[in-house]
Amino acid sequence: MTCRALAVLLLLLMGTGAEARTVKLCLAEREFLPVSSPRFEAPGQYLARRAIESQGAEVTFTPLPWTRCVSSVRTGAYDGAIGVVATESFLPYMRFPQSGLRPQSSGSVGNIVFVAMRPVGGTANWDGVRFENVTRPVLYNPAARAIFDKLAALGVPRDAGSPQETQMIAMMLAGRADIAIGREDAVVPLSESAAFIGKIEVLPRPFVSTPTYLAFGKGFHESNTAFDEAVWKEIARLRRDPDWEETAQRLLRNARSD
Repeated sequence: MTCRALAVLLLLLMGTGAEARTVKLCLAEREFLPVSSPRFEAPGQYLARRAIESQGAEVTFTPLPWTRCVSSVRTGAYDGAIGVVATESFLPYMRFPQSGLRPQSSGSVGNIVFVAMRPVGGTANWDGVRFENVTRPVLYNPAARAIFDKLAALGVPRDAGSPQETQMIAMMLAGRADIAIGREDAVVPLSESAAFIGKIEVLPRPFVSTPTYLAFGKGFHESNTAFDEAVWKEIARLRRDPDWEETAQRLLRNARSD
């Protein structure tokens, strides 16, 4: 082989080695702030991107209906998902940052809060432990597996009536339910909106307040365990940074000003 041919071969090999791998992630097609958004880089996505890039890889985020997103991780069409709650439903086919047998909250990409609401003047209640005076199934988003699992554990009749809080409230006010469960970041603004002010009451005790994660599919994790662990460790490091809260708030402020 001539020196020129050898040089060309070395350049080709170097070029091949320099190609960054791409990690394909999906997220909910509706906003789950402060975790994810289909219209801007929310704080949870920022953490995932920075952590993955720190390992020399690139990342794509694809918004999908949530049930399609998690099923696509299960089949391997996507490598992982953003904003996953470590519920029993996902443990068989998703992997989370672990501390022993428990998910490690320091590796979370942000908390999500679900609250209970009732019509103004209603007697149904959620006291933080149990429901009272609930005679009809509780309305909730069918894609919210953390809600499904908790309602099932409580033995409460449930109605996966609508994925949207606006529709859920309308159904509850029409008499279909005594209580509905929705995302706090969606329910509170709606309770103060012209359409619903004075009509619904947000109960003070959260129904679910839980960390969410960048979860990798089981198959992807088994082939990339060291990579995944390094990404989760970097997410935890970024969140420990003294400037993290200011960074997260800046990302949210920039989105609101667009």
